[in-house]
Parts: sequence; structure tokens; C-alpha cells
Amino acid sequence: MTKQIEIGQLKALSPIDSLKKDNLHALVKKTKVKDAQTGETLFREGDSDKRTVYVLNGTVELREGEKAVAKIAGGTDGARNPLSPKLPRRHTAIAISAVEYVTIDSDLLDVMLTWDQTGSYEVSELRGESGSNDDWMTTLLQTKAFHKIPPANIQAIFLRLQRTPFRAGEVVIKQGDEGDYFYIIVSGKCVVTRETPLNRDGIQGVVKINSPLLSENAGGQKHIVG
Repeated sequence: MTKQIEIGQLKALSPIDSLKKDNLHALVKKTKVKDAQTGETLFREGDSDKRTVYVLNGTVELREGEKAVAKIAGGTDGARNPLSPKLPRRHTAIAISAVEYVTIDSDLLDVMLTWDQTGSYEVSELRGESGSNDDWMTTLLQTKAFHKIPPANIQAIFLRLQRTPFRAGEVVIKQGDEGDYFYIIVSGKCVVTRETPLNRDGIQGVVKINSPLLSENAGGQKHIVG
């Protein structure tokens, strides 16, 4: 038997508790509470299915082989975090009492966390209607970022622009670094990735740059590789 999870139950879980209201409500609609009886297996050691599993009520035992290594009871601090989140699974999870638990698609959760944490990051095409890359400064002035800047300040900005070449594979912006400069990618390609609590290797963004692109380092929100 399954039932809809309550928003308060999701807000008690990490890193879900960092989601903004809209995404949290969207996740509620996609998350069902499941039941497991004593002795039932939630997942097995070596499994690679992309599910993030939390125990809400009851107690789950984590085993490595035949050895019990931990017991996680719903409502405790340990239950705020996913059960054995690394893939392939390092543990087998077995209910040692009647259990209520949830499973969430890990990719979906990663995307939601990324949306929430990169909202202040701007990536905008600078290519004009003609498709020419030559007059990128004129096109840059037409972007939203420059609409409210006084002309005298814009002139000062252009006087301070410095062209910096990067070799293939070099990091332009590293996630976690303090925001420092305003970046304008005039030519070449870049790949944008972002590490999340559930994906330490980083989610690769859909942005692959093959034209001038406006990019702002807002507190090191992204990791950009040329």
C-alpha cells in the first residue's frame, strides 16, 4: 500500500530541506510513502538503481555481507539522510520492524537541487540575428545585464576588459570559489557542470558554447571548463 507523502515529512529530510517552496511542492506530488514488513529488503548491496531512499517510520538494518553495520530508525537524526546513497550500494537494507519509507528518483532530485542553487547564475546568447560574431560588443550592450548601467559606467567597463585565452580542459570558473569577474566568452566551446549533494561528479549542463556567451560568476555557482 502507498500513500502521498506530506510536505512536513519531506522538509525533515536532507538535502531536500534546502529546496524552495515551488520545487518542494512539486516533489510532494511525485513522492509516495511505501510499506515494508519485517524481514523485507529495501535494496541490496551492489544495486545501481538511481533511487534515493529515506526511512520515515520503523527501523532498517544496514548490512555489509552478513554483518550488520547500522540501524536507522525513522524520526532520528540518522534518518534525515538517504540510506546508503553511493552507487553501487555498499549495503543491503532490511526492515527489522514494520517500516514506512520513500524512494525518490535521484536524477530528478539532483535537477531540482541544481535549479534552486543556480537561480542567480546568468547564461545568455550574444549572437545577433545576423549570426555574425564580429560585433559582439554591440550585441552585449543589448543584453538585460547592461540595460540599467549608466553609459559612463559602461564605457569604464569596456576600458577595463581584458582578453584571456584558455586552453582546452582549463577551468574558467570553479564551483565554490568567490565571485570575482564578469565573463564574456567570445569564441570557443565550454561545458558547464555543477556538483550537488547527491552527485559529486557534477551534473553537466545543456550549455555547450559555440558562439559568444555572457556568463557571470555569481559566487562560484558553476564549474566551467573550456
